[in-house]
Amino acid sequence: MPRDPRPDLVMGERLLARGKTRSALTHFERAAARGSQEFRLAVALTDALRAAGRCDKAAAQARALLRIEPQSGRLHRILGQCQLEMGQLSEGLASLEQATRLSPHDVDAWVALAEAHLGIEGFRPEAESVWKAGWKQNPDQDSLRYGLAETEVGLGRYSEAEG
Repeated sequence: MPRDPRPDLVMGERLLARGKTRSALTHFERAAARGSQEFRLAVALTDALRAAGRCDKAAAQARALLRIEPQSGRLHRILGQCQLEMGQLSEGLASLEQATRLSPHDVDAWVALAEAHLGIEGFRPEAESVWKAGWKQNPDQDSLRYGLAETEVGLGRYSEAEG
């Protein structure tokens, strides 16, 4: 009798959130081996592959899953992060922008988009705009507030950063 894959799925997601990618992959693979065909598992495994640096495989998986669920902000975020990692800058930015439109409360998407702008363009008003938009959607998220403050310092706007 096959065991329930959900405990491994939940544990994998928690480990992935803590940055323990290798352990998360082990749990996701174990859940998949138990016969789970859950879409959530496939998305979590794709995100774990991205976090493990296997962007080519993760991007291919994200594209396949987006054919099933084109409105998934998380999948657009994963794809965008992979595209950036593979040097596809304009495609990556477009995917991350789509992720923030589809899932405006996905803090990881806002952070990824703002950091992508910083990495590509440096401290520019575009990055500041992304941090502000993300923080407006998620005012309780300190990571967005700190990113905005750091960008304002980089732009020489010290009084705004102090606020």
